[in-house]
Amino acid sequence: MPKSSDANPPVRKQRQHHVWQQYLLPWTDELGRMHCLQEGRHIHTGTAVLGHQTDFYKPPPLTEADMKFLRDLAALDKAHPLV
Repeated sequence: MPKSSDANPPVRKQRQHHVWQQYLLPWTDELGRMHCLQEGRHIHTGTAVLGHQTDFYKPPPLTEADMKFLRDLAALDKAHPLV
């Protein structure tokens, strides 16, 4: 019999807000819409659509310079044990 945690795997949120929706509310109209100029067109949308970015908190891939820095840091005599 599967565990309850196996039946409901965690949901991965991709649309992560980096602007708090409550912060955007003062700029909405009486219907809760924001009016924006996007690519020369006037659009109106809700706050749930604005202020988010897909995978905002996902770290970027490490570059060669990042890897060199980490190798150099690990090579130090006084490096922290976690390094």
